[in-house]
Amino acid sequence: MENAGHAAYSVISREVVVRGGRFAVFSGPGNNGGDAFVVARKLRSSGGHVRALVLGRAASYVGPARRNLGRLRKAGVEVRFGPGAAEIAEALGWCDVVVDGLLGTGITRDLTAPFREVVEAVNRSGTPVFSIDIPSGVDGDTGEVHGVAIRAGATITFGLPKRGNVLGPGAALGGRLFVSHISFPPTLLAEAASDLALNDPREILEAFEDGGSEEGALRLLRDALEVRDKGHHGPPGRVPPVPVRIVGLPELAREAGQTSEEARPGSLDLIRRWAHEGSGGIILLGTHTLLAAPAGPVFLESGFTSRQPPPGAKGALAAVLPVMAGAGLTLELAMRTAVLLLSTALAARDKAWTPSRRRLALPRELLATTRSFARDPRSTIVGQIGFPEVI
Repeated sequence: MENAGHAAYSVISREVVVRGGRFAVFSGPGNNGGDAFVVARKLRSSGGHVRALVLGRAASYVGPARRNLGRLRKAGVEVRFGPGAAEIAEALGWCDVVVDGLLGTGITRDLTAPFREVVEAVNRSGTPVFSIDIPSGVDGDTGEVHGVAIRAGATITFGLPKRGNVLGPGAALGGRLFVSHISFPPTLLAEAASDLALNDPREILEAFEDGGSEEGALRLLRDALEVRDKGHHGPPGRVPPVPVRIVGLPELAREAGQTSEEARPGSLDLIRRWAHEGSGGIILLGTHTLLAAPAGPVFLESGFTSRQPPPGAKGALAAVLPVMAGAGLTLELAMRTAVLLLSTALAARDKAWTPSRRRLALPRELLATTRSFARDPRSTIVGQIGFPEVI
């Protein structure tokens, strides 16, 4: 708990000036609240002005959380238990920064009073928020938002990213993601290995850079885009690209002799079975947006996974995947890159859109993003997609 609190404090101290700053630290029951007690103490010891607002009873804390509550009081921090609406509003008007230690990763149902009211008040205030482990209200296992959730500018999580840190819609509420190992033993991290992994933008960039695993891939991609734009079928002797199927869960379920409702609980197994049976790879678009490739299922990057894909996503991928496969990329890299660029195009669209700005059809936007990537891959992606930072 001390390491977790220090990790969160170190991120806050890098992002804002602590000395003389005013911090409202919201603590809930359990160890997430205990982490927040450590953060509050460290902020106070570094010259910050701190108010700890605790949505729990002092007697309910046990173990390390109870000990850190005692240390917080000894440090001279003002601790207020069960604050009312007026007190919360006054604290939010007073502070420069909010620290969210209300709820951790284990919530499974919609937020109720008093947590719902606090989350709504924090979001209305517009004050910068740092969330501990995950924004309160986001499901740590699925990324689902349970009624309402904190909108954070940064989240500090521990050990490994949780699914809720990287799966939408909750991932969009976490801001910049920092990961601290907090001295977990390597054996524990190894045991946590999953057959699901992030579609990490850095891995894709490294494959395309000089000396990367796909030597000359950018040149081949530029050539393939030029051929496509001219309406040619490719140079003589070029092997036609491997067909790529883009299907949704209903289609997969139907071919497996199931309904969508029957298939959904086991959809990962269904994808994995298809991927390993020589189908070449499937992009599954639906409630859980996953990229399946011969190496196994892969989570997509933040902001696109686990939400309904926007209109035109299937057509956009269908337009760009054959270009990438025709450029000579391995099918898995082509699929991962195409979906990353789709997320990049969507992020750019959301940032630039105004009511007076007309949106292009998504296939055209994705092709434009792919051309930009072929010219300068790093700036195309880094400007739009956030990378988890390890501390």
